[in-house]
Amino acid sequence: MESIVKYPAQHPLLKQVVQFYVFWRRDKEETGSQLFLPHNVGGFGFTLKGKMLADYNGTFKALPAIGTRNILESPVNLKTEGDFFNVSVRMVPHGLSFFSKVPMNYVLSEDAVSMYELFTEQEFAELVEKLHTCPDDKRRVLLIESFLLKKISVPANHDFNAALKLIHASKGAVNVSNISKRLNVSEKSLNRYFNRYIGVNPITYINLIRFRTVVDGMNRSDNTQDLLQFAFDAGYYDQAHFIKRFKQFSNHTPGDFLFEKDKNRVSDFYNTL
Repeated sequence: MESIVKYPAQHPLLKQVVQFYVFWRRDKEETGSQLFLPHNVGGFGFTLKGKMLADYNGTFKALPAIGTRNILESPVNLKTEGDFFNVSVRMVPHGLSFFSKVPMNYVLSEDAVSMYELFTEQEFAELVEKLHTCPDDKRRVLLIESFLLKKISVPANHDFNAALKLIHASKGAVNVSNISKRLNVSEKSLNRYFNRYIGVNPITYINLIRFRTVVDGMNRSDNTQDLLQFAFDAGYYDQAHFIKRFKQFSNHTPGDFLFEKDKNRVSDFYNTL
């Protein structure tokens, strides 16, 4: 049995940063792997029971009990082991930057000890202990919010926020040059802002939003005839371009992806924006 329950942020200051607190439980009998697609969700999570394992070239290896949920650029197969319980803080794309002065492209790099760039090991240990002993999920939400409110500082950059809004409003059907001209901001500055606040450059982020736009369309319709319309809406200029980019983010052609989705191998955890 699997359960995924989400709660919205409660505190007014956190509502601009946190989308949901997600509580993910799986029984030990749930041993099959699931495909996690690239997404534009930031945040971090705690595995309080069991283990989460990721597929590295055909071998599943355990992930740290505490870790970031950063912007993914390629799909990953995950499975769980034992009676599993994970608590995740699902943030807006630049949510982690509200808690660190260190650029996100460094915090989320493979060489960085990412979580401890944001919070100390002792702070996490104390929070995890409280989460373990808390009697219900709603009180766990209050504990996490109290923890976050001690650390939050709101980064102010009007140009970055405006660029992010343009990308989302267009569903990815925009390019860096367009954004630069519309906002009167240099492309170099846009690159710096996106690396600082999200951890990837704006081209990567635009391509990710295009992909997510199509996946969201697929979640609403399984009709293969709708695929090209979803693609054109997201700014893909021809079928070959669409298939190439889609495969880059999913390791599947769009048609094969629909088949995989129908077999329920695609996780519901992060696959809806």
